[in-house]
Amino acid sequence: MENSSEDEWPFVFPQGTKIGEGRVSLVNKLGPDWVIKEVNPINERGEQRSKEAIEAMKSPERVKILNKEQVILEKIFGKDHFAKHSFVLGKDKEGKEKYFMVQRRILGQTVRELIGEGGECKYKDEKEAILKNREQCREILVGVKRAVVEFGVPGDFHLGNIAEDEEVKKLVVVDFDSPTLDGEIVLAPKELFESKTPYILENVLERLERIKKYEEWLVEAGRFEVRLNVEGYDEAVKKIEEKKEEIDGWVRENKERERMEKVESFMKIVFVGEVVKQTTDEILEKARAILGEKVNEPESISLLEKIREIGAEAGDREFWMAKFLEVLR
Repeated sequence: MENSSEDEWPFVFPQGTKIGEGRVSLVNKLGPDWVIKEVNPINERGEQRSKEAIEAMKSPERVKILNKEQVILEKIFGKDHFAKHSFVLGKDKEGKEKYFMVQRRILGQTVRELIGEGGECKYKDEKEAILKNREQCREILVGVKRAVVEFGVPGDFHLGNIAEDEEVKKLVVVDFDSPTLDGEIVLAPKELFESKTPYILENVLERLERIKKYEEWLVEAGRFEVRLNVEGYDEAVKKIEEKKEEIDGWVRENKERERMEKVESFMKIVFVGEVVKQTTDEILEKARAILGEKVNEPESISLLEKIREIGAEAGDREFWMAKFLEVLR
């Protein structure tokens, strides 16, 4: 967010420099003890977010969801292990009400930043970071599993979102994204699936694998198995796995539909009589624009030549369409 004199800035301190960047937020200083977070204009796929998408992410409806979620997460993790976000009402340059998201600043680095080689690194790898903080990691992992039971999916759980607070000597979850909103996407009925559904599902499954991996490390290291059990967790994971099968099927259906549409589009060109007057190279150029690089394969070229030879009138559209679909599988 650009700090402007036209904004009704609701804070004593001006917005400071950027100190962090996440999948969803840009993090800037706000005085000595706080940070302020704004929507990252670039999404997780490296694409520019639309103005509409950014506005939706800052809407009062979304703030209400996030505020409620933060209260629940603080109860789940406890104040020692969770840095809650708060929302402060102000106004933007146009005089419209706007919520500013702020958070207590954690003095310390994320665990991920402390892994590796060099003067500031404390851990040689991920496993050492977990095991050297095994009791705190156990507490956080139990919180993560309880959040899965509460919201249906895990939040954005990884070591880049957990910081070592130098003041209180605790590991603190500084970001968890929104399991509520991710759950609404992944666990939605099939008719509400959208283009980002498979991507969000992939993130959710990666988080579940991370939970499993950390749990196995802790169990191996020292009698944590019973203390890591969370009632309802296995059932929640099973629902996600069932949803994965449904989403995978939906993706396959979409790919098949797109493939059919591409071939249908090309066959319309073939059977209006235009193709028979063109060279094979000209046919290939048109086919490539519609069907992609697979038309360069010998079998595809052979089919194109055959269609040109027999002419539009002699051709059987359904037969040749089936042939192309076979080649493009």
